[in-house]
Amino acid sequence: MDLIKTIALYIFIILIPIVGATQIISVKQDGTGDYTNIQDAVDASSTGDTVLVWPGTYYETIDMDDHNIVLASLNLTSGEEQYIHNTIIDGSIGEQNPCIRAIYGADFTVAGFTIQNGRGRDNLPGSSGGGFFIDNSNLIIINCIIKNNFARYSGGGIYSARSNLFLTGTLIKENHAATSGGGGITFAVIDSSQKLNFDTINLCSVFNNFACKGSDFYIGRYTSPMTVKLDTFSVSNPGRQHSYAVSDQHVFPVDDKIQIQMNNFIRQSVNSDIYVDPLGDDNNDGLTPVTPLKSLTKAVQIIHSDSLQKNTIFLTNGTYSPSLTGEYFPLGLWTNINIIGEDKDSTILDAENFSNHFTGSRLEESIDLEKFTLINGNGDLSSFLGVGSISMGFTDSISLYKILFKQNVAKSINSLALGNCSYVKINEVQFEDNIYGKSLGVQSSWYSPEYPRLTDSVFIMNCIFNNNVPHPDSTIGLGGALNTSSIGDLYNDSLISIISNSLFINNNSDNGSYPSNIISVFDYAKAIFVNCTFANNHSNLNEKSALFATFGYGAKSEVYNSIFYGNYPREIYLGSNEDTCKLSIYNSLVSGGIENIGGDLNMNVLVYDTTNIDDNPLFLGMWNHPYQITDNSPCINTGTLANIPEYIKLPEYDLAGNPRVYGDSIDMGAYEWDPTIVGFHEIGPGTNADASQSLIKASPNPFYQDTYIEIEPKQLSTEAKVEVYDNYGKLVKTLITTQLNNKVKVLWRGDNNSGNPLPSGIYHVVMFYGDKEVESLKVVKR
Repeated sequence: MDLIKTIALYIFIILIPIVGATQIISVKQDGTGDYTNIQDAVDASSTGDTVLVWPGTYYETIDMDDHNIVLASLNLTSGEEQYIHNTIIDGSIGEQNPCIRAIYGADFTVAGFTIQNGRGRDNLPGSSGGGFFIDNSNLIIINCIIKNNFARYSGGGIYSARSNLFLTGTLIKENHAATSGGGGITFAVIDSSQKLNFDTINLCSVFNNFACKGSDFYIGRYTSPMTVKLDTFSVSNPGRQHSYAVSDQHVFPVDDKIQIQMNNFIRQSVNSDIYVDPLGDDNNDGLTPVTPLKSLTKAVQIIHSDSLQKNTIFLTNGTYSPSLTGEYFPLGLWTNINIIGEDKDSTILDAENFSNHFTGSRLEESIDLEKFTLINGNGDLSSFLGVGSISMGFTDSISLYKILFKQNVAKSINSLALGNCSYVKINEVQFEDNIYGKSLGVQSSWYSPEYPRLTDSVFIMNCIFNNNVPHPDSTIGLGGALNTSSIGDLYNDSLISIISNSLFINNNSDNGSYPSNIISVFDYAKAIFVNCTFANNHSNLNEKSALFATFGYGAKSEVYNSIFYGNYPREIYLGSNEDTCKLSIYNSLVSGGIENIGGDLNMNVLVYDTTNIDDNPLFLGMWNHPYQITDNSPCINTGTLANIPEYIKLPEYDLAGNPRVYGDSIDMGAYEWDPTIVGFHEIGPGTNADASQSLIKASPNPFYQDTYIEIEPKQLSTEAKVEVYDNYGKLVKTLITTQLNNKVKVLWRGDNNSGNPLPSGIYHVVMFYGDKEVESLKVVKR
């Protein structure tokens, strides 16, 4: 007799005295038993009874209430494994139905079932416990398969709170917990007297479950350190992706609280770079571009890094989504593991409005995200705490580069939320067409003597916030671009956000009842805006509404070299509850001037420097960068470099790729006026109808890989030569040497005369007639 049969019969023999003193209630779907469904049999049972279930699929949610019984298939009496597979409790009968639920002092055993397709019920924020929801009870699970269950919040397979749980011979696989943790098991208690135990002889297996942290195990506060001995686990070297435990006083990870011992594992952990392609296969090793995995989810599960090794997941262009590549969003973000796409516009992570994309664990560090689009994230509209795309807390050294957040939705922050993080760099990131909450939230709102990690520096540069709007249901409202705050007087100046060279346009914020601003700096936060353009944004009609608001308790904002124009109902609001707020504005264009700044200017401090102007900035109004300024703009050379805080480093290029400083001084706004940009000085205000037409044009300019150089002869039948020089005057490329009779277009691939790619920088295309220089054009290779 095999081990499973032996153990099953042994358990049954132990239960004989109980069974003999009570009754066995049979459940058979053919009507020959006492009942045809399990719930009726459970309701009819008394303490010590056994509800014995014959094979079949039972589409039920079993509510154990306070029953103290044994619920078993024929596996309990026969030891035959087939009864585990063909006696099924299936929870797919509604939207929120765990397969088995027990609260208020139940003390029971479940033996020999397949438990599948359950969904967590709303007993906690979100939903918890897809297969089992156990609270304030005692449960023994014997020889079961728990698979394909889901919880929106925690405990996809099993959620156990304030309970004792013992498992023997049980397989827990392919369960999913979305927004919190514990895809396989979540075990949460209120004191250390409640225990989670696994049989060390009839071993369990736990593998291939999914969650943003602790995919297989999530161990909550007040649990004692434990060693779990398993037959099979997910990976050879478990990390926080797989087993996650938190400290007793604070919800920070404690790595030595749970130790996994295994006889076997499904996949070898990989301490190296991993390649992923939508046309790949998750059975590949993922170690080379020609053997890629298919899903980002699988890559996150098997990749492993340590303090000495930083690894990268490389994503090939394509769409990664639950329906196309089998993604289980949200995914976790882990120390020393980067995720880098091939191209921002062509590498797409689509959450299909199911959940957000990433949820970062606490105390992680050194994470780089680059070159992909995050679309259709959903932060669960039932919760004001929801985040639509990426949520990170207590994380060090985060870098986002060339990321597009698009069409994400959440009440609180619809795209990117950063709480109590340190050294965050957000560069060339776009927030576009996102809905409901603010697109970016940066907050320092919690303090722990054990982990005094606070958001102390956030650098936002070269970013675009465009058309982020309220929820279509006008009664829900909100919307807008940026929130930054630091709650509590302990945190004065602890949060400093530096926003430079960024564009805020066409955003809308309206919730009808409360101040709803496009940009909010409040509650002891400090924000510095340098060379930003704020135009055509719309807030609600509340008297405290504005494009840009500094308010609350002791908030401080400084603005340099920026443009505020065409925003409604006013450009700026300055307000305070108790502690004085301060706003300082230098070398900026503010439409309407100081008269367009609302709020209590007596209680608060407004520094409105004489270098500020009230004028029309003369935006270009066309092409890919309509908020560039034109020839006669009053913003040209009117910014300041000398007065900007010395710790702020401006980017090398503006949003159009032009050098950030051109001419006598820096300009106001996110764009630098540059007369070398082809056609730029020929259009819009300041046009000189008699100006000579350019003989050389480049498109695109700036460019990344190649650009077309268009050459028009000044006089026909003339020997011409067109060459490219670097910024040091060295000849690097000869484009043509020919007699010009017509307009010529030449493709330059950004290479030199040897065909080798040239580095990024400024180059000069020069046309000669004989030895005479006729015209030159500056181009920028990114």
